[in-house]
Amino acid sequence: PVIQPNQRKFDIHRRQATEGLEPTDVYYGSILKTVPDELKCSVCQMVMRNAVLVYCCGESSCEACVRKALLEYCGHGSPRCPHCRNQCQPDQIVPNLRLRRQINALLARPKASAEEKWQKKRDTEVITRDEGQAPASLDLRDDENDHAGTG
Repeated sequence: PVIQPNQRKFDIHRRQATEGLEPTDVYYGSILKTVPDELKCSVCQMVMRNAVLVYCCGESSCEACVRKALLEYCGHGSPRCPHCRNQCQPDQIVPNLRLRRQINALLARPKASAEEKWQKKRDTEVITRDEGQAPASLDLRDDENDHAGTG
């Protein structure tokens, strides 16, 4: 007897395994593992988005994280910095252009590779889940940086 694939069952499992995942989630997740701490937001622990500098203490974070913290403290008195807890006004927050350039350079790596690896990861998880095995681990780092000693 020849084993035939069950495409319908495969499609159902694939949809369930990838529900809520986007290629960029895998891409940013892999970036986060290798990003220097200075490019991570100390509030949300992710790669800073729209990095801003807070004048009161000189720390940088995501613009949204800082503004959210200021709004939360406004309900309890005066706005306070999420880093040093000193009083901080919205006009004391400025774009950190140096960090934004560094982050943009880091994120400018080709995303096609991440999307291809995401597709492989989805397929591997679906197949192993159907067979009752644990999903295989997948290294999402750029292959071009993993060729030490070749050349």
